[in-house]
Amino acid sequence: MQLPFIMLRQSPKLRVGLEIAPGKARLVLVEQNKNRFRLIGYGARDLPFPFLEPASASTTAELSEILNDLFKSLGAPYQRIGLAVTHRPLFLRQVVLPRLPRNEMNRAVRFQAEVLFPRPLSGLVWDYSIVREKSNRTGKKIEIVLVASSREPLQQILQSLEEAQIKPAFIDIESFALYRACLNQGNQGFNSEQVPANTVLLNIEQTSLSLHIYNGSLLRRYRVIPFKDHGRAGLEQVFGEVDRSLSFWRLENHIATPALIVTGEMSRTPEVVAFLEEQLETKILVADPLQKIVIPNGIGEEVLQVIRACYSVPLGLTLRRRWQ
Repeated sequence: MQLPFIMLRQSPKLRVGLEIAPGKARLVLVEQNKNRFRLIGYGARDLPFPFLEPASASTTAELSEILNDLFKSLGAPYQRIGLAVTHRPLFLRQVVLPRLPRNEMNRAVRFQAEVLFPRPLSGLVWDYSIVREKSNRTGKKIEIVLVASSREPLQQILQSLEEAQIKPAFIDIESFALYRACLNQGNQGFNSEQVPANTVLLNIEQTSLSLHIYNGSLLRRYRVIPFKDHGRAGLEQVFGEVDRSLSFWRLENHIATPALIVTGEMSRTPEVVAFLEEQLETKILVADPLQKIVIPNGIGEEVLQVIRACYSVPLGLTLRRRWQ
């Protein structure tokens, strides 16, 4: 279903976030003015396939056509797009290295990636992010998160974008975009300085749930759990898997139940959130990725609820500090 768009405008400060999720493509346009972000437009298209697997020329061309239609409907620019492919299995690794010059750091991280990832780097799309700097008796250390995903499906998506003449400026990770949108700008009763040390964010879509566990701003765990069916039994099975993951996390780290926050299309349904609270026996907070986004006048609360639930990832892309 196509969601309504708000307004059309071109601007050198326009930021465009594109999420490709299982069965859905979502687009957000935001205009930046210093540290303020104003919502300009948004829209979505259903995808007739969960992902481009197995790869085929027909699905690549079909995705290209759908994305081209989505961009045209919003008058969105085709260049300097922030892209995230969500609910994809990821390899997530953490490593601590000495502080090194940039060239040496890149070589050291690549060596660690070759050792830590279970597949050859030639079959992966991978990147790393410096999370924080620590000092101890042996000197300054850098804590790094490495992430990787299978290369083939992402290449097919990039080929579709190329055919539509859409040019991404960067490819981001779902967990990082969600953190910026739902945690880093304050959420439901606590601001960014008060975000609990351990936070769990659940992105609940129609076909799967992605689980993200953060220690402060550092992503510690990531998992995708598919829905086998959409009835109560399917929810119970997936929420049971979430409960087992959290129980293991609590046992491993000797911590109490972390703060739990939900977003995603199914977070719009109060019965789903209530059932999740029942299954996990803890209070669930619903994310609000619009807290620091300026909203144009005349948008009803029902529409805002759709944006809050469904557009956390593309909004998080537009909030990225380094836009390149």
